[in-house]
Amino acid sequence: MPGPSVTTQKTTRDAQGNPTGVTNVTNNTTYNFNYGPNTVTVTTVTTTNTTNPDGTTETTTEEEQEEEPRDACEDKPDSIACAELDTPEGEVPTENKTITYAPEEMGLGGGSCPADLTMSVMSRGGQSMKVWDWAQSCAKITTYVRPLVLTLASITALFLVVGYKPGGDTDGAPG
Repeated sequence: MPGPSVTTQKTTRDAQGNPTGVTNVTNNTTYNFNYGPNTVTVTTVTTTNTTNPDGTTETTTEEEQEEEPRDACEDKPDSIACAELDTPEGEVPTENKTITYAPEEMGLGGGSCPADLTMSVMSRGGQSMKVWDWAQSCAKITTYVRPLVLTLASITALFLVVGYKPGGDTDGAPG
């Protein structure tokens, strides 16, 4: 993998301090990665090209290999990553169980209406009179009101999940 390339210029001068030429020095760095079974080794190769004022060039190469990383288990032998695991001997006990599942009714059905409201009337010899007939009221509630309430609750839940805000945002940010 290519690394940085740095070029510098040095002005050479004679004994009186007059410039005699320019020396260009270019350092090219390359990183070589070697992948082993459990390690990655990085070798840095730096090539220096020097061009002298008289036109001659010199090339030198330096190779520096990164030290092998230390094994973490040498530093912390009691860590869980360094624990030696084994397999239990013998047969592992097993047990078979039968599990049954009965789904619950989660639809629109179910429930019951309360008993009719009655009142005892003394003037008629202790007879009871029906004051409120829950059968008719219950039928209307389960037929018309319950589906309406469930629909409104579903729409409200959808708005909560989507993040809808009545009137919209004034800052233009989503949600």
